[in-house]
Amino acid sequence: GAQIPDFATRDALESAEDRALDDKLKAKKRSALEDSSTSSVLGGAKPLMLKAEEVDTDRINRKYDDGDDEEEEEDSDLDSSSDEEDEDDEELLQRELEKIKAEREKVRQEKEAEEAAIAEKTASDAALLGNPLMLGAAKSSQVKRKWNDDVVFKNQARTEPEAKKRFVNDTIRNDFHRRFLAKFAK
Repeated sequence: GAQIPDFATRDALESAEDRALDDKLKAKKRSALEDSSTSSVLGGAKPLMLKAEEVDTDRINRKYDDGDDEEEEEDSDLDSSSDEEDEDDEELLQRELEKIKAEREKVRQEKEAEEAAIAEKTASDAALLGNPLMLGAAKSSQVKRKWNDDVVFKNQARTEPEAKKRFVNDTIRNDFHRRFLAKFAK
């Protein structure tokens, strides 16, 4: 049907519909009970369904009642001492909750500090490895030396005059052929 814009009106209609359905259901149960009690097939056996007066609806409603219902009725026979105990228990639970939150916050801060230290160390290592001048300084403070820096006969060939290569278009008279003959044709 028609849309009902107001929630309170909708709730009122739904609860009215629920009550009407409950009334119909109770009427059907009563008529069924009356019919079964007048014509007992089992010969005086106990009826399968209880009569409406025998049903403890309050107990059933309490058993299946939702805790978050707005229509929940508070029991008037609760002692003030149980209220105080509930408040004390609630205070203890609140303090315990605060302790747990503080511990978790402390663990979280320690973890963040550890991650920050690891990130800083990684960044400094990357900076050192990225700079070739710092790379040598990180390993040792000395400059690497070549193997022949302290050899006695170093740079001897520099003092000899280099033989100038000359181009000769004759294969028998070129420099390579002369050296070959000097070496192998003694």
